[in-house]
Amino acid sequence: MASSSDSTLAGWPNAARVINEVGKQLQARYGAAGIPAQEIRLAAARLGDYGKDSILPSDYCYNLINRAPSSCAYPVFERVGRGRYRYLGPSFAYDGPVWWKPTGGRERQVGSWRAGVCTLVEDPREK
Repeated sequence: MASSSDSTLAGWPNAARVINEVGKQLQARYGAAGIPAQEIRLAAARLGDYGKDSILPSDYCYNLINRAPSSCAYPVFERVGRGRYRYLGPSFAYDGPVWWKPTGGRERQVGSWRAGVCTLVEDPREK
């Protein structure tokens, strides 16, 4: 797992710092099966005083992106199944595809990570 030092998180918004802390706390309990999204949302609501549906784990994934401007900007999770996420931490040397599901469309690959560097061939945040 990557280190989540204070310097890495210094410029992150509060919601991203909260989701990082929640991921660290829950990963040991859920292991390879992944943390259920509902558990992440509830823990973030308790820890950060957010509404239980205001912080979405999918916005903080290495392997997912959406149209939100901050999507994929503060990744700490990998989606491992529908509604399940594995905590990897910030600055993780992630290798893998980046997926986007347009409204009413099929999920498709729009980029990839190699050694912790993301390259997008299509950026849904710019649409």
